[in-house]
Amino acid sequence: MSVARNFLHRIRRTGAGPAGLRADGRRRIGLFVDADNQSHRGLGDVVDRAHREGQVPIRRAYGDWMDPGLNRWRGECVRHAVQQVQATAFSIRKNATDLAMAIDIMECCLTDQVDAVWIVSGDSDFTSLVGKLREYGIQVVGAGGRNVSDAFRRACDDFIDLDSRPSRSPASRPARAVAPAGAAGARADASQAWEDLVAGVLSAPAAAGSDESWITLASLGSTLRAKHPGFNHSDYGFNALRKLVGSRPDLFEIEGRVAGDPNSPQLYVRLRPAAPKRPRRRKRLPRPADRD
Repeated sequence: MSVARNFLHRIRRTGAGPAGLRADGRRRIGLFVDADNQSHRGLGDVVDRAHREGQVPIRRAYGDWMDPGLNRWRGECVRHAVQQVQATAFSIRKNATDLAMAIDIMECCLTDQVDAVWIVSGDSDFTSLVGKLREYGIQVVGAGGRNVSDAFRRACDDFIDLDSRPSRSPASRPARAVAPAGAAGARADASQAWEDLVAGVLSAPAAAGSDESWITLASLGSTLRAKHPGFNHSDYGFNALRKLVGSRPDLFEIEGRVAGDPNSPQLYVRLRPAAPKRPRRRKRLPRPADRD
């Protein structure tokens, strides 16, 4: 309780957020990254901008670092001196990353370690947290790429659109091999929605006359890469294919099934079945007696 009282006393006495600068005139920024939700490509841009606007003593990226899908994140975290915080999910479909981030953000604010909070994510679950921080005068800056929640974007004092920012060092990125025009399996046009690509794979079993509409998530990924070699879920702002497919529950269903290890269920995915159409009620025609 004493920590909370000290925090509230500091806000009432000196203010926080944009007005609460340090003696040297620089704001202390806490950078918190949801690695499970965003692509690694914008991390350098966010760190550089934060350095221009203040000190960044706290830099943390949260995720399940045992997941091979975060391999690219590891290199970026080391390059920009961002601490990797393990967030282990103890059950399926429970977002441990969001909870760990929220706890650490509140702790840093209550213990007067930061004057501003920068959140790299696009998850609407952070909207309530952002609103509470702003109530207490803490400046909140959001950053994210594709599929950012509108509620989260509007809740922040400022938002950095990572998709519209140019690459920091384009020459440092390895060039992608481009398939010849008209070659079989060439990369799909960038304007083609990923939903169409996924639906095209998932509809294949039904088209072949199979009674089983579910396929494993691993099979979906291998088929997508075979048919569209340039396909990468990180291009759409997701670090894992299951995150990408799970972002459209109105179109796709994901189900975990226990095969061998109960702690490692296998994920299956299918097109969401269309709701059955209700039969139209035929309009009752008046009988001859009713016309009189």
